[in-house]
Amino acid sequence: MVNAWNVLKRLEQFMDFGSGEKDKALSVCVANLEKVLSTLKPDSDRGDCRITEAAAAMSYYDFAVRAVADNSEGVTSFKAGDVSVSKSHQSLIEIASDLRRDALQNLAPLCADSDFFITLA
Repeated sequence: MVNAWNVLKRLEQFMDFGSGEKDKALSVCVANLEKVLSTLKPDSDRGDCRITEAAAAMSYYDFAVRAVADNSEGVTSFKAGDVSVSKSHQSLIEIASDLRRDALQNLAPLCADSDFFITLA
């Protein structure tokens, strides 16, 4: 059976944690794992790796959104001579969103049918 520690291990493959962030990450992983488990069919294999992947991708998205919200600058850049480097926080959100969308699409066969749906842009 999947547990939050498995989700945290997978999340660590997407991102590095600062000091004290691992406890916060674990609580985010627990919350997202509970969300995923609540959508599964009763007969779904609770040990399926797609569950871990979906919960980790959702957690990564949550952290990406928080990172962008914490850094109101939006874009950071520097220039040295003819070379300039810039980092857009929008690209971080796009990557996290794509990762989450793909993981949830892969999870779909394990999920119960319902009248409720989520559109991921």
